Amino acid sequence: MATFGNVTDQTVKDTFMTAGEIIDIYAFENGITYMFGDIQFPFLTMLIVVIGSGLLFMAFSIFKMEHYSY
Repeated sequence: MATFGNVTDQTVKDTFMTAGEIIDIYAFENGITYMFGDIQFPFLTMLIVVIGSGLLFMAFSIFKMEHYSY
């Protein structure tokens, strides 16, 4: 029995499905899942991380440009 993403191969509604098939169906029905190692993050958390890192990079860039301007 293989384990893939904490899901095992199993019989679902009298049909044998591999772990990969189960995860593909789950991801298709429930949207994209973001994984960092074994930790799953919801979409909103990843959106906040991406926007936050972009804002931090922008603030750092503005500070550096003002510091080194003539």
